[in-house]
Amino acid sequence: MKLMIIDDEYVVRQGIRKMIDWKSLGIDTLIDAETVEEAIQKGRSWQPDIILCDIRLPGGSGFDIITALAQANNDAEFIIISGYDDKEYMFSAIRSNIVDYILKPAAPEHVQRAVRKAVQKILCRRKERALEMKNSTLIMENLDLLQGYYIENLLLGSEDTYLKTEAYQIRLEGPFFRLLLARYTAENFYNASQQLSMLFFSCRPIIVPLPHEQEVMVALLNTDESGAEALMNPAVEMQLADCFSGPIAVSKVCDSPNAFNGERKGLYQVLNRQLWLEKGRFYAAATEFPELHAGQLDALKKEVFSSLKEEKSVAKILSDFEGYFSYFQACMPEDFIFEQECDRFLHFTAYLLSVSYKEEGKLTPKNVPKLFSTLIQNCGKPQNRYRSGMVGKALRYLEENFDTDISLEQTALHLHLSSPYLSKLIKEKTGQTFQEWLHQMRIEKARRLLVETEETTYRIAEKCGYNSYKLFAEHFKRETGMTATEYREKSGEV
Repeated sequence: MKLMIIDDEYVVRQGIRKMIDWKSLGIDTLIDAETVEEAIQKGRSWQPDIILCDIRLPGGSGFDIITALAQANNDAEFIIISGYDDKEYMFSAIRSNIVDYILKPAAPEHVQRAVRKAVQKILCRRKERALEMKNSTLIMENLDLLQGYYIENLLLGSEDTYLKTEAYQIRLEGPFFRLLLARYTAENFYNASQQLSMLFFSCRPIIVPLPHEQEVMVALLNTDESGAEALMNPAVEMQLADCFSGPIAVSKVCDSPNAFNGERKGLYQVLNRQLWLEKGRFYAAATEFPELHAGQLDALKKEVFSSLKEEKSVAKILSDFEGYFSYFQACMPEDFIFEQECDRFLHFTAYLLSVSYKEEGKLTPKNVPKLFSTLIQNCGKPQNRYRSGMVGKALRYLEENFDTDISLEQTALHLHLSSPYLSKLIKEKTGQTFQEWLHQMRIEKARRLLVETEETTYRIAEKCGYNSYKLFAEHFKRETGMTATEYREKSGEV
């Protein structure tokens, strides 16, 4: 730190220099000044941290120096050393926020104590500023996240409207406000936010993702009662259709952001129906959706399951399904309700038909009818023909495990039957032995792999459950009338 000694007597200045170990106090630079003019000039040039100053000096007073240098260096701390104990001087010193007022002759311990006090004030101030700078940097680095938390708390009703808005650079200019919510995908967030920023530029939007909602973007608009309506038109919706994965939910005009909490339920009702609503189109939070009557849905569903249990015609089953599914679609349920209901429906259908059902991707209004139809058609497979009995269970278990080292004994154990009884049952019901079924399934898979892949015949034999390539070759020739290599070549010619 730098310290400046101001006194019109050279002996006093030198005495102060020599009587104290300045380095022990953290002072590494000492500067002298004799007059007011010199002190002001050197103070502005050197920017001392601490100034020891006499009151009466050539060209003015110490308070003139304090006034001039306080403007040039707001961080400087002043200590008065004076031979005058005039109360008016002391009051002026207090008003000037002086660290200490020391009377001459100044004892070394008094000066040390005053300087130590000044050093402490400077260090505390620097620490506070460093912390402020760190906090400011942290806020700037995480501004989007903090803005998102702020708006999210407004939606939850747990945030004071104007609290932290200055620090988070959120402009609540009003007097009316509106909120937009939309779902986006990670790769189009930048494009979507830029489009909204440009389209609603006049509304001075704050656009951020919500921290606790997966891929949900929020735009807070400063708008009057008609400000945003002019922009919510088909032409704008066309520009936004490629930016979002679903609709844009729009709150009503609110006279305070605190009113957003009352709009939250309606906003999410729109947002959670992207299966039914158009991408990029604006929907009011007050949009009313058809009511889903659980009793009516269950009644229609029971008709489908009754037809399945009674093994009615495929046409009848599909007709009942159409009635059930049409009603369910017309009610426009929220996406997660649609997925849960359809998942349970398809699993129970598979259970009634005794066929396997594997989930493949997201359930949508387009693929659910296809999946249901596939389950119905799978009932016609030989291994599903006997779905109501032990033979069907045995063949389905074999179909799921034929590419492993499966055996008749293992299958019988799975069904809690004796192996001789199961062998006899399969032969009587299907006309084929367990081993014939096993090799038929393995060879069927081998044929697909020979056509669809370029893997070696040895590798394909392993994938189909054969530990012996010789056995694979024998059974393949018996089933197809040609070797695996010949089969692959013939398939390539077609």
